[in-house]
Amino acid sequence: MNGDQIRNAATQYVGVKCSNDTAIVIINEALALISDQSLISATIEVEAKAETWYKLPNDATSIQHITTPEGNYYKNYKLQGQQIMFLDEGKYELTLRRQPEPIETLAVVPEIHPLFHQSLVTYFKAYLKLQVNDESNDGLRLMGQFEEQVSRAFNILRRNQQPIAWQVIRHA
Repeated sequence: MNGDQIRNAATQYVGVKCSNDTAIVIINEALALISDQSLISATIEVEAKAETWYKLPNDATSIQHITTPEGNYYKNYKLQGQQIMFLDEGKYELTLRRQPEPIETLAVVPEIHPLFHQSLVTYFKAYLKLQVNDESNDGLRLMGQFEEQVSRAFNILRRNQQPIAWQVIRHA
C-alpha cells in the first residue's frame, strides 16, 4: 500500500478528510513507533584503525553482527551510544538493524514489510479518531489494536529469520 491508499482506507472509516501534509506526518509517526520492529537491515563497510571511535548511521538501532573480509564473525569492539570502536585495525562489514525511512510523498510505499501496512492504516484511524475526541473509546481501542498488529507482524517476521535446529536421535 502506498501512502495515499493508507490515507484513503483510514479516512473512509473515520469519515473525515485529511490533507497530504497531515497524512505524511501521521504515517511517518507510525513508522517511527514501529521503528526497528520492522526488522530492516543495512550493511556498511568500515576500514578501521584500532581504538578509534566511528559514528554509526543516525537510523541505526542495533548491530546484528560484524564480519571480517574472510567472513569470520568479529566481536572485539566497544559501543558507546551511536559510536563504535574496533580494538583491532582492519576492514569490517557491519550488519545493522535500522529504522524505516520516512515517506516524503503519498505516492511512496513505506519501506516496511507488507505485514505492517494494515497497522499503518489502524494507526491512521486511531490518530484521526483521537484528534476529533481525545477520549474516544474507538480511538483508544484502535491504538491498542495498532500495537497488537505491530507485535504480531514483528513476531511472524522474526520467527521466519531464526535458524531451525534439528535434533538428531540415534538408536543403538
